[in-house]
Amino acid sequence: MTTDLDICFSQAFQENLNKHSPETDDEELKRYVKERICCAVKTLNSIGNTIKIEKIYLDVDCKYERIKIYFDESAPKYEIACLKVPPQIIILPSPPFFSPGNLIQTFDSLKNCCRRNPFSHRNLCHEFGHLQDAQRSGFDYEPPNKKLNPYVDVIWNILLESGFSKHGMALENKDKNLEYFRLKLKMLWIEPTIKDFERLWRKRNYNYEEIRELAQEYFSSSKKAKRIRG
Repeated sequence: MTTDLDICFSQAFQENLNKHSPETDDEELKRYVKERICCAVKTLNSIGNTIKIEKIYLDVDCKYERIKIYFDESAPKYEIACLKVPPQIIILPSPPFFSPGNLIQTFDSLKNCCRRNPFSHRNLCHEFGHLQDAQRSGFDYEPPNKKLNPYVDVIWNILLESGFSKHGMALENKDKNLEYFRLKLKMLWIEPTIKDFERLWRKRNYNYEEIRELAQEYFSSSKKAKRIRG
């Protein structure tokens, strides 16, 4: 139950918070994050299976522009998870734009700006959409190995965005998602076609095996492309 949700800070998150936002009250920030997660989960529950969460850890990771969810693979049904937050997110802009030191005031002023507020409604819906899928009967999630993980991310993100777009919840519109799809796969030595994207965008029912199989195809094509170009 999300009402019993426990929010915890990792040591790295706590240190970044203390350094860059010293006026932010830890417990108030935890309440803020919990409230917004509960709101996102309520929205997701209204369009799909009920999500169960016991504990969320907040951590920092410089590899991502937005938040990213990781599941605790030892927890039943992944009811414990970690939200990785870019460290620059908790560095406040300089005055006079925002009051120095209070991160919650900054987030409130940014409202649902997905690029600057990691806990915007759409960001949280997207990340917990992965958890909703993983907990869905018949999805049969399995942690991907490292070589397939980048391809899984791209494919799964597009499938989620497509479904959310029908409910007005997507992070980006269809054209922006196509741009993301092409850019990310080109970085992975794949030249995707519009048909590849459209096939994913139209898909309504999917499971993890389908995602993994396509990720394996992309990975194999990428290895071949590297050999030819190398």
